[in-house]
Amino acid sequence: MYNFIMLAQNNDITDYVLQASLCAMSIKKSMPRASVAVITDDVVPTTFKQFFDYIVPIPWGDSAAGEEWKIHNRPKIIHASPYDEAVILDTDMLLLDDVSRHIKYMSNYDVFYTNSVLDYRGNTVSSDFYRKLYTKHNIPSLYTAFSYFKKSDFAYKFYEHLSLVTENWRDFYKVNGSLIQNRASMDTTVGLVTKMLDCKTQITARKNKPMFVHMKPNIQGWQRLSEQWTTKVGYYLNKRLDLYIGNYKQEGLFHYTDKTFINPHIMKQYCDYHGVRYEV
Repeated sequence: MYNFIMLAQNNDITDYVLQASLCAMSIKKSMPRASVAVITDDVVPTTFKQFFDYIVPIPWGDSAAGEEWKIHNRPKIIHASPYDEAVILDTDMLLLDDVSRHIKYMSNYDVFYTNSVLDYRGNTVSSDFYRKLYTKHNIPSLYTAFSYFKKSDFAYKFYEHLSLVTENWRDFYKVNGSLIQNRASMDTTVGLVTKMLDCKTQITARKNKPMFVHMKPNIQGWQRLSEQWTTKVGYYLNKRLDLYIGNYKQEGLFHYTDKTFINPHIMKQYCDYHGVRYEV
C-alpha cells in the first residue's frame, strides 16, 4: 500500500480543504488501494470524509496563525503523520495515473524532493523565471509539491532544520542584510536547509526523476503572461476523468496552481465518478 499526506489550512481566499478533497478523490480513482491522510484544523465536509483514511489535527498549536500563506505548519508533517513513510502533496494537485513506480524510486531515500518539473506539453522546464534568486544565490532548486519521507534519524534531522528556518525565515532569508524574498516559501526553505546540511545528493536524484506537471504560467513556453494559465489555454475532463490541456493529455501528477481551476463542474465530475453527491 502507498501512503499520501497533505496539510490543508483554509484562509480568507482559498478553501484548501476542498482542494485536498479533490486531490484525495483523484488518488482514490488512480490508486484505489492507496491510503490518504489530511492534517487540518478546518472542517472536512461530510461528503468528502470517506476519501480520507486519516484526518489528523495540527499538533502543538497553529504556527501559521495570522499568516495569509499558511506553510508554517509544514515541518510538523513528519510528526503528525500516521504513516512511517509517505508521499507529501500540495493540496492543489491531481493524481491522474498510478505513480507507484515513482514512489518506489523515492523509497530509496529517507527524504526526497524532485529537482525538475514538466510543462503541460511534457517538456522538462529549463526556465528559472520564478527561481532567479535560486540561481543568483546558489540555492538548490527543489520542488516541495511532490516529496517523500521515511521516518529515520536523517529525516527527523532534516525536518528539525526545516522547522528552525521556517520559524525564523526572516533571519535565514537575509543576504548582506536584505531579504531575498518577502514571504516564507517551502521551496526556498527546503533549498536553504539542503545547502546548510550539504545533503543534496541524499535527497534528490541526478537524473531529474520523478517529475510532475507544473502549471505556473511563465514556464509553459508562452510569452510572459500576467494572468492565470486558465485564461490562455482550454482544458477539460472527459467521462473517464482524463485531463486535457489544449490537445495534450496530462499524465501522472498535475499541479494546477491556479485556484480558479477547481470549479463546481470539475468537482461534480469527480463526485459523479465516485457516486457521491456534490453540493455547491
